Amino acid sequence: MKLKDLTLAHITKLASSHGIGLAIGPFNFAITTEFPEVIRNLYKLYSEFKVLDDQDIIDFQINIRKPNSLRRWFKPQALFYLDGKTPFLPLPANQAFPLLEWGMNWCIAQHTLDHLSIHAGVLERDGVVVILPAISGSGKSTLTAILVAHGWRLLSDEMTLVELKTGKITPLARPISLKNQSIDLVTTLGPDFVLSDLVKDTNKGSIAHLKPTDNAVDQISNTANATTIIFPRFEAESAANLNQVSKGRAFMKVIENCFNYGILGEKGFTALEQLVDRCECYEFVYSKVDDAVNTFNHLNNIDKWAKNNE
Repeated sequence: MKLKDLTLAHITKLASSHGIGLAIGPFNFAITTEFPEVIRNLYKLYSEFKVLDDQDIIDFQINIRKPNSLRRWFKPQALFYLDGKTPFLPLPANQAFPLLEWGMNWCIAQHTLDHLSIHAGVLERDGVVVILPAISGSGKSTLTAILVAHGWRLLSDEMTLVELKTGKITPLARPISLKNQSIDLVTTLGPDFVLSDLVKDTNKGSIAHLKPTDNAVDQISNTANATTIIFPRFEAESAANLNQVSKGRAFMKVIENCFNYGILGEKGFTALEQLVDRCECYEFVYSKVDDAVNTFNHLNNIDKWAKNNE
């Protein structure tokens, strides 16, 4: 059963009891909350995800609630709880849904020991599987959303999970996090692209989340072999420029974007070494959407040329 098969009233009841149980990639979440906007946006953005059965084991029991203090009413706040403990400071109540999304990212990043976890988007098209490691503000999520709109399959936006045993990419297919001008850009992609409520005045500016495509969620159990690593950077008024980088430089740049590389020790080193070794690696600067899409749609030919000239 998918979340869309339940009524909003039923989901609201679950949110106030044992939780809305969702299977998201290899993880099982149970989410309780008293915030109607959290329930509404979960229903909107996670409609295609599988609802857990009562016997399913929960990995992360999350509660988004108001403080037990005057801040419930005076300048109300939202708190994130994992298994009854809160790892974060409270945020203004209007940021309750972004807090959930950021908290889910944190859960995966901090507790994953069977995957190498990289701050990177990852997409697939016609057998080309591209990892996009990047620091915040590089335009990674905007580029990810644009490529999804042009037929690329979303495996993940915020986090790339590399299985330690197989080296395969495990999809998450969660909503794409967008900020400021990127939100306006995505609204031009067409009616099939659904956004969460817009939240203004966060520490990152205005925030909205883009619903993953039905196709991405339907294929969430289909792992993939990475073929390409690209370090993207949006630079206003720049011409599109794709430059190959050495494996050694790529290795070090990916480390800078890893969440759990140090914790995994030798297993993390081996997983990353093998990942970089089998991928063609590039830096990509762009400013125009059409140039970016054209470059990525020709990656198959570019990668073949790069392999022949190594």
